[in-house]
Amino acid sequence: MYNSWEFDFSLFVISSKGIVLLDVYTGAHGVLTGSARLAQEAKERADQVVRQQETQRKQLELDRKRAAVDAQIAALQASFELEREQVLRDISLDQMREQTMTQERDAMGRSRKADDLKTGKPAPAPAGNGVRARRPK
Repeated sequence: MYNSWEFDFSLFVISSKGIVLLDVYTGAHGVLTGSARLAQEAKERADQVVRQQETQRKQLELDRKRAAVDAQIAALQASFELEREQVLRDISLDQMREQTMTQERDAMGRSRKADDLKTGKPAPAPAGNGVRARRPK
């Protein structure tokens, strides 16, 4: 049976400040010390920078796509507003034409009645199918 202390590793660094105890670097390839540890840490820092740059690139791409979609939405809204204004103008013109036609029709009717009162003749009955009514013989 093994004790846990039998597999513990420590890294001692001797410096001008004395002996410093550091944690060992345990990676996928085992325990690294010295220059191998420094190289592995440098590689991991570089990998981290690459991952951060990739994350920033993805965020910028997402922001660019959002801006493009927002621009398309704005263009569609502007196009809709132009068309809406034109349709509302057309509707208003149609309503004014209808009102004018109704007023003219009423004015013609009043004019006919006034003419009939002046001449004393009854107004001819309107034919519903476009055929003029015949006078009895």
